[in-house]
Amino acid sequence: MARIRITTHPPQPVVQIMTSRVPVVSARATIGEIEKILLKKTRFFDSINYVYVVNQEKMLVGVISIKEIFRRQKGTLVARVMIKNIFSLQPDDSQEEAALIALKRNLKAVPVVDKNGYFLGAVLNDDILRILYREVSVDMLKLAGINRQAANLDIAFKGSIGSALKNRLPWLVIGLLGGLFASFVVDKFEFVLERHILLASFIPVVVYMSGATVTQMQAFVIRDFAWNRKIDWRSYFVKQLAVLLLIAVTSAGLIWAGSFFVYREMVLSTVLALAIFVTISSSIFAGLLIPYIFSRLKYDPANASGPIATIVQDVASVFVYLLIASIIL
Repeated sequence: MARIRITTHPPQPVVQIMTSRVPVVSARATIGEIEKILLKKTRFFDSINYVYVVNQEKMLVGVISIKEIFRRQKGTLVARVMIKNIFSLQPDDSQEEAALIALKRNLKAVPVVDKNGYFLGAVLNDDILRILYREVSVDMLKLAGINRQAANLDIAFKGSIGSALKNRLPWLVIGLLGGLFASFVVDKFEFVLERHILLASFIPVVVYMSGATVTQMQAFVIRDFAWNRKIDWRSYFVKQLAVLLLIAVTSAGLIWAGSFFVYREMVLSTVLALAIFVTISSSIFAGLLIPYIFSRLKYDPANASGPIATIVQDVASVFVYLLIASIIL
């Protein structure tokens, strides 16, 4: 089945941030021997949250936490109490993968091994927190159409005014062009609005519901693809579409009942309900398909999660609303 992998920027390997300055002991060591090593060499380690256990070939076979060490009798063999079900990384794995594993498994550090299982080092909690902060910051900025380099320049106050404009103005210009195109669409349906001026007052409602649905979907898509880099695309699409259809039906029913209660116009209420249903249902394209298309074209899909998707959905919602009105009224 087709699968999608979304990344906010080229992945950086964990080998760049891992450290080998962590406690490593033999599987034949005792708890007492580990305690002596820790007391004698603690200052040489970058972290002692975990003690990593290797066999004679230096292959990682287990791990034991510092808390567990001080709970056991000194004569206990580490091989008897170590955790053998280990979640590890390889040097070429991305830093984001390290952070995600740490979050999912509630780990303070993640070990790194080569393809043969030889222990190389670990990615520590300080680095994991920095990775998470970086990724969250980048994703939030991308939603506003700000790339990572531009954000760094602005935050550091090192970029010139010209650089700031170059990095930020293009997305606003795209939004401006989208707004002009939306006004062009409205103008083409002027004959409908002239006959039913009340329709104009509901344009903000239709645009808002459509845009809010896209924003919600973007948030879930970014979160879901961050937590699972290889989601089954077909299953995910079907699930999101099913949720959208339920939201669309509920919203359409509410707008129909509310507008009919206020204005007592059956046809107007029907137009609004149909418009809300179609625009919310179609937000699957702007919220999910556009990022997917960007990914397939080798472009950064995060750039599609903000300005582009919003513009497309706003224009589409206005067009659909007035088209339905022109057909029914």
